[in-house]
Amino acid sequence: MPRGSRKPHPGRGVGGLPSAGFVALSLLIVVACTPSVEVVEVVQKGQGGASSGSSGSGTKPACDVDADCGPAGTPCHTLFCKEGKCTIADLPVGAPCSDGGVVCDGNGNCVADHCADSVHDATEADVDCGGDCPPCATGKKCASAKDCTSGYCAPDARCHACDVDWKCGPGHYCEGLVCAEQKNLGVVCAAGGECASGFCVEGFCCDAACAGPCAHCAMSKGAAADGFCHVEFPKHFAGVVSNSAEPAKPGKGFGGLWVYGGLIGVPAGNAMCKAIGANHVCDYAEVLKADAAGELNDLPAGVSYWLHRTTNVPNVFLNNKACNTDAECGGASVCDPAGKICAWKAGAGGRCVDWTIPGGDLGDGEWFEVFQNGGAFNGGGLKSGSLVFHFDADAGYDGTNAHSCQNPAKLGCSGPCGGVTRAILCCLDACS
Repeated sequence: MPRGSRKPHPGRGVGGLPSAGFVALSLLIVVACTPSVEVVEVVQKGQGGASSGSSGSGTKPACDVDADCGPAGTPCHTLFCKEGKCTIADLPVGAPCSDGGVVCDGNGNCVADHCADSVHDATEADVDCGGDCPPCATGKKCASAKDCTSGYCAPDARCHACDVDWKCGPGHYCEGLVCAEQKNLGVVCAAGGECASGFCVEGFCCDAACAGPCAHCAMSKGAAADGFCHVEFPKHFAGVVSNSAEPAKPGKGFGGLWVYGGLIGVPAGNAMCKAIGANHVCDYAEVLKADAAGELNDLPAGVSYWLHRTTNVPNVFLNNKACNTDAECGGASVCDPAGKICAWKAGAGGRCVDWTIPGGDLGDGEWFEVFQNGGAFNGGGLKSGSLVFHFDADAGYDGTNAHSCQNPAKLGCSGPCGGVTRAILCCLDACS
């Protein structure tokens, strides 16, 4: 049927309300229609009240006559009763309207009269579309993005579907071949391009990049509200273990061999830490962070702790000598790639071969203690913050030779792995 050829049914579109005792509910269902008119059923169901129909079901048909359907609600639609259901249809092209325009365009829109005259005129980008008329379909002419239903006016001055975000211009992104406005903070997203902020984090448009394991933008992960980044300042230190029989209770400490739960070495230490609610043996970097955060203020003086060091430390003998290659540092030192200074390299010897060696002649175990204000500390230590670290200048381990420097009173000689007992410091997972 040609556009505009269908006429509204006389008397339809104005009627009374449903009978007392029934609440009108609207359900929109798209049904078959002619090429010129989209028809939508508005199914109204009765709820409550006594049955007044012949079925005895307690409900009544949605409508018996057009008047049961009420007004259409928009000036370019009409409502009428069809087979017991209220049906809404677009008024034909040229039908009068009073909603900011002059006539109906056949698609339910109230537009200026020149937008429904089948002529390319006035501000239109193409016939009856664009400009101050409804936007144009794909393939039609355009002058700007707002002329197109897709939101993309291509360089050939035609409306095209988008396939990437940049085609949609500022403030928009491409979704399903159509340009859409970027989303506000806290709205669900799949990629940063969907968000006005440019950041999609944990499934929500976020106010910041919110990067790192301690940063979250979803309430379910700890943010105050979806879309607003919250950075959790992590706690590192969790506790101390010194008793392999009962990790939660104090004990005499551990020598150069750690054993627990059928495990030996660092895995045994990690298991003991888990037994007190921590996650793993603290490494040197974590000890420094925990001390800087004041988490170790309550550690007692007079107790020593094994140091699990896997990173380099500056070689104090060389006075933080700058370098570019290991050869410039000589001996057991290396050129630290991050600081570009000569450093003592971390090694299995300094960790008592990861605490799997019971004797003291095969490796030098590094350790640390709490600095006692007003008192002297072991001359072989280096103070950092509230702690004194005893490093091994040659932390290497060749499996056979005894280390020549096992005097903890001498700088760079941490001392033997055997014949001493020390506690283990336990740390949490990041942001746990």
